[in-house]
Order: sequence, then C-alpha cells, then structure tokens
Amino acid sequence: MSQVGQAALLVSFPVAAGTIGSSIAAVRRPGPRAVSGIQHFAAGVVIAA
Repeated sequence: MSQVGQAALLVSFPVAAGTIGSSIAAVRRPGPRAVSGIQHFAAGVVIAA
C-alpha cells in the first residue's frame, strides 16, 4: 500500500467518527453531562499533543 493510501485509510476513521457524531448531535442534542465529558476529553487530547 502506498503512503497516500495508508494515510487516507488512517484519516478515514476520525472523519467517519466526526461525521456520525455530528449527525447524531444535530438530531438529538447532548445533555450537560455529555457536553462536559466531550470538552474534558478534547482538552486532554490537546494537552497530550
């Protein structure tokens, strides 16, 4: 597999997760606890990077 193909494969998983998650959030709004959990997770990812 070429490097471009491997990169496209690895990038497709987060893109799919974001698309599915945003579609669900558009239909059903997350509650305050879910929003808080998502924000804490995102902050941890940013700090870890």
